[in-house]
Amino acid sequence: MIIKTKRHRLKEKTYIKLAFLYLIKGQALFLLATLPLSAYLFLTGWTKMLWGVNIGLVLYLLFWFLQFYGVTFLEQSKIIFQGATYHITSKEILMMITTKQGMPIPWDKIRYAYRRPKYFILFLSKGHFLYLPNHIFKSAQEQAFFSLLLKKKGYIR
Repeated sequence: MIIKTKRHRLKEKTYIKLAFLYLIKGQALFLLATLPLSAYLFLTGWTKMLWGVNIGLVLYLLFWFLQFYGVTFLEQSKIIFQGATYHITSKEILMMITTKQGMPIPWDKIRYAYRRPKYFILFLSKGHFLYLPNHIFKSAQEQAFFSLLLKKKGYIR
């Protein structure tokens, strides 16, 4: 079965929000590890080191936020923010910019995927993902088939 979605355009704000959210989710252990370190430095009186840890954490998060924000201005990434339709089969996902111009994405390029109540998100790399909201599918059966396909491929449980 081939799933042909409706045309969808990823908004820049949505991209930044989702990329940053999933980066924080993926780096949660690293980010949470700074809390005991901060508490230890505070209790032992190393306040100068405490400032360094906290400033380092803020600079790390700021670096990634600026990376995702900067992607929205690059010419190479304009294809992400153009409107596209998706033709999804068990072999590949075909991202169609126009009826004659498209880009195949094999399933082995996808690292992991998430199913949320309002969307699917398929990650190709840290800042590159496919955002497929539920409203682009033409029916609930197509959503269910896509979810089943992701389960069979081992991307979601």
